[in-house]
Amino acid sequence: MGQNIPMKPLIIGAAMGLMMLAMAHPMLTGTSDKGGLALLAFVAAHLFVVLALAGLGVLATRFAPRLQRQLNRIHRPSRKHITTMLAGATLATGIAHLTIHGGL
Repeated sequence: MGQNIPMKPLIIGAAMGLMMLAMAHPMLTGTSDKGGLALLAFVAAHLFVVLALAGLGVLATRFAPRLQRQLNRIHRPSRKHITTMLAGATLATGIAHLTIHGGL
């Protein structure tokens, strides 16, 4: 027992889950073409950030030791942090989906 669930990743995960549901639902139900574009923009933005950080890491390790020290302080989520965010996303989207479609 005794383990506390951190609220910040839970709340951020819930917000991200609801945002993803809002983008994917119209696309899946065929009520809007904007869902696909929003989903594509969401995925592209995340890929861009990951590639930019990877490129910055390569640059730092090769050419800029000062930048390497700054990169060492960047937020690196743990497995527990990611699991908490995914739990928040799953709970929020599940409750919202069931509420909207009459399941609760």
